Amino acid sequence: MPTSLKSLTSPMSSPSLLLARRTIRKHPGMAGAVLILSLIAGLLINVGLVMMTQHGAYLNHKAEEWNSPDAVILMPRSEQADDVEDAFRSDERVREVETAPGVGVQGSIPYADSTLPLRFLFYDIDASPQMGHWDIASALDDPVENPIWVPATLQAVGGYELGDALVLTSPMGERTFHIQGFTESTYGGMPSIGVLWFGLPGEDYAALEAEAQEHMAGLQAELAASGRDSAADSQTQQTQQTQPPGWMPSTLIKVQTRSTDETSGLTGEVISRLDITSAWDMDREILSMSNQISVGLISVVILLFSSMIAAVALLTLAFMLRGAIRDDLAAVGALRATGFTTGGVMRPMVLSFALLGALGAAVGAALSHAVFPHLSSVLRAQTGISWKAHVDPGFLLACAAGLGLMIWLGGALVARSAGRMSAVEALRGGQEDHSFTRVRLPLQRTRGPLAMLLGLKEMLAAPGRAALILVVAAACTTASVFSASGLGMLAIKDNALSLLLGSAFADVTVTAQSPDDVDAAVEKARDIPGVATAIPYSQQVETVNGTNLLFFVVDDVEDLPISPVYEGRPAHHANEIVLGPGVEKRFGTHIGDTWTAKRNGIEKDFLVTGLASGAPNIGNFAILTRAAYQELAPDAGLTDVGVFVTSADDSGTVSKALQNELGSEFQVVNTRDSIAVQMESYMSMIPLLSESLMAFNGLVVVLVVVLMTSSLVARSRHTAGLLKALGMTTRQAATRVRWTILPPLILGTVLGCAVGGALIRPLLEVLLSGVGIKQITVDIPLWPTLAVGATVLVTAVAAVFLSTRPINRVTAYSLLTE
Repeated sequence: MPTSLKSLTSPMSSPSLLLARRTIRKHPGMAGAVLILSLIAGLLINVGLVMMTQHGAYLNHKAEEWNSPDAVILMPRSEQADDVEDAFRSDERVREVETAPGVGVQGSIPYADSTLPLRFLFYDIDASPQMGHWDIASALDDPVENPIWVPATLQAVGGYELGDALVLTSPMGERTFHIQGFTESTYGGMPSIGVLWFGLPGEDYAALEAEAQEHMAGLQAELAASGRDSAADSQTQQTQQTQPPGWMPSTLIKVQTRSTDETSGLTGEVISRLDITSAWDMDREILSMSNQISVGLISVVILLFSSMIAAVALLTLAFMLRGAIRDDLAAVGALRATGFTTGGVMRPMVLSFALLGALGAAVGAALSHAVFPHLSSVLRAQTGISWKAHVDPGFLLACAAGLGLMIWLGGALVARSAGRMSAVEALRGGQEDHSFTRVRLPLQRTRGPLAMLLGLKEMLAAPGRAALILVVAAACTTASVFSASGLGMLAIKDNALSLLLGSAFADVTVTAQSPDDVDAAVEKARDIPGVATAIPYSQQVETVNGTNLLFFVVDDVEDLPISPVYEGRPAHHANEIVLGPGVEKRFGTHIGDTWTAKRNGIEKDFLVTGLASGAPNIGNFAILTRAAYQELAPDAGLTDVGVFVTSADDSGTVSKALQNELGSEFQVVNTRDSIAVQMESYMSMIPLLSESLMAFNGLVVVLVVVLMTSSLVARSRHTAGLLKALGMTTRQAATRVRWTILPPLILGTVLGCAVGGALIRPLLEVLLSGVGIKQITVDIPLWPTLAVGATVLVTAVAAVFLSTRPINRVTAYSLLTE
């Protein structure tokens, strides 16, 4: 009896343990592949699960810690603000109401090598509110001149540090502050929601508030002198809402409800009932949805890719385990002949790889926590809050147990076939009494180089290996193509911005002083180089049905370079409207329904003719004609021109040329760049995600190809030595092995490029539909797909060539002396 079998039957040894050790020692390549693939899968799975479950929960925990209100309403300080406060206090659904003074201003600040135009709210940093506390994330010990406390997003993405100068440009001129500290809070830290909150010391805030009250008193005196009453002049109120004339004393109303489910409906109901048109409101539900947009998308993508890698690990293990069992059939037969059962022989083999997979997944899940500090800094740029991920033993155990169990089940199914063999059949290496195999590519009739034909014959004789290489190459290439072309396209700021804003958002907006000047501005704008089209156009924010809606006022949607309507048709008449995805979901309306809009005491019924794609105002937007909008808002002045450029890079040049051409009587705003600055934090993680997933997919392809090739080289050592003894050169012997691997590898890569290229748009539409992007309107170039396919193929082929180098050391003499 061989020594190895004697040791297995020794009473001092554990047969199962010795069989497991023998399996690992005899198949180190397979053990290493299972360990590495499981590690990658465990790392990605844990990252996805932790981001999906912990990030939102952490933000909610901080909101509870800060006693954040369920909703906030920011209004100019007036009797209307008092009415809103009284309405909330008298509502039985409200648990607590608190108001805080503030000073608002519309202006701009330098931000991330650009300019951020936004509304800013100044508050007293020394105040001690009951609701809506904040944390000082970092601060200088020594006081600075004109100190200001700003949200942490300005440090994370705005390019500011402690002590830096912050220059605010507004209708009141320029005012320079110096950053004393960075704050973190639930509200007021995200440029994308429309308002940033800045804190001032108590004395400085009191001085600013007095200045604002004096400024507003002067404006009211001017209105009174001109014979107009500011309280009754709705046009003035509309102007103050969209473009506040300098410092504006404001009231921040903070509300906590008895049930968070009633928050959104409650604020909308109160604002609508009191016909409030000059209010900014936000609630935790909308804020949470905004925070989770990018986190949810990234988590889903990571989990999908990790699932694919886990499937590749299972397929690879199944094939390699089948080969290992085939190689060990003689030993299996001998063990069964000495009294071992098939299960007793196979169970340690399968269990050893299952434990390796579980170990790799656990290590990968543990290593993933080294990635979270970087992810936290990226997410801080979006939310303004530092997220601290904690180790969840449940996730570590789930990753290890889940992947180990899948490997165990897959291996058990493979090993089950060996249980059907008799001991005699196993001793003969699995060969049956009568085994007839069809000869493919007979050498006497097939023309071609001998080494290539032998490799192709070997490939056809092992269809399982060829299928595995083809499937892995195709799957990983498809995933890499999506990472490069799909996620890579989103990593380009202009493309992502086009999808988020939809096709209805003008690149440059021109505002005239009078509606009579609009047509002349349109004609001049169309003559500017780089302008695709210019049309009478307006963006109006209105409180309709208690909800802040963004109205795109366009007479003919066909005039837009790309139609934003993905279903139905555009609105052409005064009783028709196209709704964005947020309005569709909020009010449950569909094409053909009648949607009733109520604004400032006016009700108007619209026929919903189409649905639009895009995420402006979190999807709460609508498109209608000027005639339709003026019936809903007869007091609104439509004095804007929408300018669409031929290339996103031209928006800055076009805006400067327009300002020079039209003169100071027109206000020209580079809308695209302004919004790009606000949305930049949401796009900061896409390049990292795309590059990481491409690297992991490339590693998986190389790992599987190297494993397959090395296994084939090890199994064909005797054949290679015999062929070299018969006169075949080392190069020909290596070529034979390469032609066994290369055809399915090349075919799988080509297939992956084709499938990946075809699936880019459908996959993006599925992933982005949750944020309101229902159609992909940007061009997706072909070259990234071809470049990824070529890179994967060249890398894998290089791995095949390197893996066949051990054949150089195989000779007939070395085999005889082993």
